[in-house]
Amino acid sequence: MMACVLALGLPGCSRDQTGQSGETRIYCLDEEGTGLEFEEYSVKATATMKQIDEVIALLMKGPDNDKMMKLLPETVEIDRSVYENGNLTLDFTREYLSMEKSREVLARAGIVRTLVQLPDVTTVSFTVADQPALRSDGSEIGPMDAECFVENAGRQINTYQHADINLYFATPDGMNLVRESRAIYYSSNRSIEWAIVARLIDGPKGANGSASIPSGTQIISISTVDGTCFVNLSVAFNTELMGVTPEVTIYSIVNSLIMSSNVTQVQFSIAGETDVTYRESIDLSKPFTENMSLVQE
Repeated sequence: MMACVLALGLPGCSRDQTGQSGETRIYCLDEEGTGLEFEEYSVKATATMKQIDEVIALLMKGPDNDKMMKLLPETVEIDRSVYENGNLTLDFTREYLSMEKSREVLARAGIVRTLVQLPDVTTVSFTVADQPALRSDGSEIGPMDAECFVENAGRQINTYQHADINLYFATPDGMNLVRESRAIYYSSNRSIEWAIVARLIDGPKGANGSASIPSGTQIISISTVDGTCFVNLSVAFNTELMGVTPEVTIYSIVNSLIMSSNVTQVQFSIAGETDVTYRESIDLSKPFTENMSLVQE
């Protein structure tokens, strides 16, 4: 997945919110197992480790409401927990690795968001059979807090969707495009089109591709109406990317969106303006359709 999703993965400093009554939210899965719900609970222990043990026991027991599901399958156990300097490390049994990815991400979000409500727990790390938990690209997930599971607009991620997508990045010489296929999980708070462009901005994972979008580019808004995807990017998008042609940058986005979603054409704007000549060579005033002749097989 996803950065801590799905880009999910960036440690932060904020805390999850407790319920209005001041009680701790104990997260669980909804009836379908596709989203997060919670039950409120008043933690009785006062010592840090006893609070942690009390809350972990509740997570492992599952919700009282029989229309909800506990975060972890019955086969998955927490072998031990280690607390040090604000970070809580949970070591899971090997069965954790057999979880469906969509449930694993939700379980991870629910466990972290539950435990960081405790006064002395700042971050939570996961290990499996004493080995660091890994993302789908093989990198370590590292310490997580509630901010890992919040979108840029500040909305908490409660549900995820899966998609198989094709992303098009620049070739090393910057003259063509190369395809990178991925299976992704992304927040249902965002559209698939947003997820595609965000991953293009993050850059390729494979060795055959190079960045196709200038560093510092941010998504202002993305919406799709009647097959036209309106992509509004920050002014950093209209800066030179050394060694990459303007056409490669534009069609990196256009081809990725059209090949991986229900988009038929893409209309660009930069800081809300469409009357722009991109890098002094491409008129952005009209929508673009795919150009697969740039793709190097």
